[in-house]
Amino acid sequence: MNCQNCKKIFYVKRSFLTLFLQKHYYICDHCRSEYPIRLKIEHIPLEIYEAVVISMFPSKIRMNFNAYILEIEKIVSYFVIHHPSYFFVFLDYVFINDLWLEQFNFLSLIEKKPILILCLQLRN
Repeated sequence: MNCQNCKKIFYVKRSFLTLFLQKHYYICDHCRSEYPIRLKIEHIPLEIYEAVVISMFPSKIRMNFNAYILEIEKIVSYFVIHHPSYFFVFLDYVFINDLWLEQFNFLSLIEKKPILILCLQLRN
């Protein structure tokens, strides 16, 4: 298979029981260890509710995030299932500045819920 990040060919180890199962892997072990997912959580108080911002990667990384599509799918499904009282938003990146905070506050007042924002990168 080809790694979506570094474009190198990598092989998946299989046993006799998994020899004919077709699984898709999008990232090699080297890139996975070089760019690990590190969830960083920030609580931001709004007027009435709060915004919880969860970033997955540091802001300085330049990579193809589509290589982590299987991991992102699992993280999104976990937060959607385990936090039903929050309004869920998934974004590529989030800036913490006045404009974005006003938009989050407006969204929380419209939905009448706190907001859970999952983003790939948190930028300042």
